[in-house]
Amino acid sequence: GGKAIRAIVDGNQIVLRLTLSNAATAQTDVNFTLPGIATPIAACGILAGQRTCDTTPVSTLGWRWNADGSPQPQRQIEARARDGLFAASAPLAVSPRPVVMAHGFNSSWETWSTYLGSQGFLAPLGISGFAVGDGQMSGVMETGTMTQPRSRTNTIAQNAAELGRTIAAVRQATGAEKVDLIAHSMGGMISRYYIDRIMPEKD
Repeated sequence: GGKAIRAIVDGNQIVLRLTLSNAATAQTDVNFTLPGIATPIAACGILAGQRTCDTTPVSTLGWRWNADGSPQPQRQIEARARDGLFAASAPLAVSPRPVVMAHGFNSSWETWSTYLGSQGFLAPLGISGFAVGDGQMSGVMETGTMTQPRSRTNTIAQNAAELGRTIAAVRQATGAEKVDLIAHSMGGMISRYYIDRIMPEKD
């Protein structure tokens, strides 16, 4: 009979559900795979007399990228039983996580200007980039400037709070559950403080 795969999305993880049109006549063990990747990503078993099985939650981390680093905007999940291909899902859109960038001492968001915008390093990969303080989102870190070396700066804790504001705004604007964080120099200390002392969850 017909078979269908459904992906139940829960943030950075999905649960895969295989449903048969008719009840299985014997227990059927099923492996779920991504084309081009030999190792199964999940498995479940349909008991005799049943029509459905669910996997445990599966992380989608890295699904956007092929082994050679090229982007893969869609993935199709295949279910395989002992005798071969069992079912295939509809194509699933796979978006990359946005990138948030934290600059260092005596610097500003402009450190990351070559990464931003339609001509930036991230654009060809389809990645949205946000430097703290670039005006796209809330949050501005004050780490000093070379032109005004005696000007007051924020503390590490204050700058970490600003980083947190930016991350929260990016998540809300993009719908991403998590972001990738890139930091330079003191931005690394600020990011560590944010992760250790402020971050409310693994965002």
